[in-house]
Amino acid sequence: MGAGATPASVYEQAFHHCRDGLVLVDRAGIVGAANKAMAHMVPGWPFDAVGLSYFSLTGRFQTEGEWRLDLADGRVVEIRADDGGDGLVLLIHRDLTAQCRALDRLNQLESELEQSLGLASMGSWRLDHHGMMLHLSREHGAMLLGHPEAMSLPMSEFIERYVHADDWPVLSAHIAHVEELGWPEGFTEHFEYRALRPDGRVLHMAVTSAIRSGQVVGVTQNITERKRMVEAVEANERRLRTIIETTPLPLVITRAKEAKVLYANSSFRALFDIPDDYDGVISSGTFYQHPEDRERLIETLGRDGVVRNFEALGRTWSGRNFWASVTAAVLELDGEPSLFVAVNDITAVKKHEAELYAAKDAAEAAARTKSEFLAMMSHEIRTPMNGIIVMARLLLDTDLTAEQRDWLEIVTSSGDTLMTVLNDILDFSKLESGKLDIEELPFDLPALIGGVVELMRARAEEKGLSISVHYGAGVPGVIRADPTRLRQVLLNLVGNAIKFTEMGGVHLELRVERRDGDDLILRFAVRDTGIGIPAEALTRLFAAFSQVDSSINRRFGGTGLGLVICQRLVNLMGGSIEVDSVEGYGTTFTFTLPVSAAPSLAVAMDTSLPRLPPLRILLAEDNAVNQKVARAVLERHGHRVEVAEDGEQAVMMVADAMAGAWDVVLMDMQMPGMDGLQATSRIRGLGDGRGRVPIVAMTANAMKEDRNRCLAAGMDGYVAKPIDTLPLFVELARVLGVEHGATGVAVRRQADQILDRHSLDILASAVGREALGEVLDSGLAHFDQVRGTWAAAFGQGDCDAMAYVAHDIKSIAASLGLQRLAAQAKAVESMARAGDRDQAMAAGAGMDERINEGVAQLLLFRTDLS
Repeated sequence: MGAGATPASVYEQAFHHCRDGLVLVDRAGIVGAANKAMAHMVPGWPFDAVGLSYFSLTGRFQTEGEWRLDLADGRVVEIRADDGGDGLVLLIHRDLTAQCRALDRLNQLESELEQSLGLASMGSWRLDHHGMMLHLSREHGAMLLGHPEAMSLPMSEFIERYVHADDWPVLSAHIAHVEELGWPEGFTEHFEYRALRPDGRVLHMAVTSAIRSGQVVGVTQNITERKRMVEAVEANERRLRTIIETTPLPLVITRAKEAKVLYANSSFRALFDIPDDYDGVISSGTFYQHPEDRERLIETLGRDGVVRNFEALGRTWSGRNFWASVTAAVLELDGEPSLFVAVNDITAVKKHEAELYAAKDAAEAAARTKSEFLAMMSHEIRTPMNGIIVMARLLLDTDLTAEQRDWLEIVTSSGDTLMTVLNDILDFSKLESGKLDIEELPFDLPALIGGVVELMRARAEEKGLSISVHYGAGVPGVIRADPTRLRQVLLNLVGNAIKFTEMGGVHLELRVERRDGDDLILRFAVRDTGIGIPAEALTRLFAAFSQVDSSINRRFGGTGLGLVICQRLVNLMGGSIEVDSVEGYGTTFTFTLPVSAAPSLAVAMDTSLPRLPPLRILLAEDNAVNQKVARAVLERHGHRVEVAEDGEQAVMMVADAMAGAWDVVLMDMQMPGMDGLQATSRIRGLGDGRGRVPIVAMTANAMKEDRNRCLAAGMDGYVAKPIDTLPLFVELARVLGVEHGATGVAVRRQADQILDRHSLDILASAVGREALGEVLDSGLAHFDQVRGTWAAAFGQGDCDAMAYVAHDIKSIAASLGLQRLAAQAKAVESMARAGDRDQAMAAGAGMDERINEGVAQLLLFRTDLS
């Protein structure tokens, strides 16, 4: 105590500097004094509280005992009232916030521990080894009683009431062992026993105990479910081991890297002749006749993770070789990649497979020989048959007796029937040999259907039958598919329907089965009221060279190939065909085709012409009208054009000029003598700069295979006739490397018009009206000449001649806008090139009439032009 200090002043200093909040009040609660700590202890406590009511400052006041203030900021203040002497009360304030929070956290942890123990089926316990009293937690009680309840009972009573009698010695032995050790501090142990609940249920318990501060503490976990699962797993393992060991499928497990065999079942050991008494190290690499086979297996497993039916030559322990089929998967054992492998001996299968392949090759060779023989014989027979039929028809135009006329009509009818048979055999041979290709191009569907119906109408009317067509909702007018093959299928089905129908009629129906944007599935149905087909015969209806029964062949004739050809054509086009028939009531053939729809055959494209430099162009074209059209179009745009009348002259003009003299050659594909393909090959064979001149095909042959043939012959580009300025100049720009933004070409709409004046307007804008008049005059003169050549070809029934003349007519007609004539000529050309004489004759029957109506329209247009 310092000099001059008094006890009173010391107490006063202690009062003011105490960390607890101290307040002196009288019995009425009026503050007489308060220390500085109060300002930090109670929110809102004034700096000078003397004379104020304690109750008004804190909300509570009492002269004795203890109470708490739970403050708004989360703090907790404990207050104790003590006698302050002289009738005063000393209120001591202590901040217990930290202690309360710690207590709350402890309670929370205890709750979480209790929940965790409950979820883990665990309970805690404590054993007082002096009195051997056992204290069990609520969770432990829940395991034994079925409901949470803490228990305290002597250890001996616990064993007697809750331990399975067979396990009493287990717990007694553990207690005796610890007693023998003298209850050493830190001692821990683990053991299991079976508990017995009051309801008779047996539980498997796992105990972990430790000695801490003179008492034994521990946790007990209910492992009954785990025990059950382990026992089930062990039972499954024993069962699987038995199955794997006794299965007849050879199985082996090996290391992936060093090929060490870890396990092999008895079937595997038997397959590979491994001695029963051998238990040394075995490498799976010795089981392959060719070691690289195992490397291929490992590589495939690394890529795919599993291998099925991997074939390799195996080698047994004794050196025997055999064919093995291996199925393998990657698994991990003891942290290392291993292989689980099943092996099958397929030696017998491989032998049988080789025999089947040999038989298949022999059968295919026989089929090819048959198809080639049929095709050859068909071609060989067609030539004299054409002569017989033509000569018989010529004889029919002479003066004959009635008997002679009957005989000749039998000859021509029989010849026509034989030609139909030959055509079927030719088509079937092409299908068998895979030489029939399917193309995809836009065409007018109603026009194609109308053409089929018109071709068949005369045959139907001869028998007094009706023929009709119905279009379902949404059937597009223009589709992309193979028009030639679709026409062939429809002609065959409609022709069959007419052949086998005596009364009633034939109805053709089209509808949309499914649509996804421009992609459609079209369903075609050909329904007749004919003789029908017996149910038992439907299964062989689409078999080659078969008919329903022999009487059908005797009565109606035919090869039995028509329907199988239809089925294969439909399948090639991505569709399917089926039949529904009732004997005596009629038949319906239905087929579906995937197609794509287009709004029209006119495609809007970039119509700006490329800016080409002046070119020197060699035009190889035998047709005078096309010469004039092409020359007028090209010269109008500043290009110089010279004409070669045929392929041979084109080759000479290129060969005789210097390299670079011609900027480009426009080559017609079909010319007399040397055609465009031969001429191109000859030019490419010149071997110097002259042979590298750009060549563009300009031809009326617009099929995909024609384009491919041109490019294969060495041509650089391809444009289709009739000549159109935009597509021609776009292709020239592409071939010559001139930049242009056009991405495609315009395609004229093939509407059923006699004369498309819009086409002539386009031609006039390209060549000028004066040059157009010269082109029309040349075209009219050409049609006067072509009538005679067509009549001769048609009269002889010569497919090659008809195809050649029809191609000429198609080219001129398309150039001059005669759409109906061009369409008919195109149909005749297509059928004649396919060798279908009957259809070509039927399609060409009205060619003279079409030429006449076209010429009449051109004369009117020529007059208007003048």
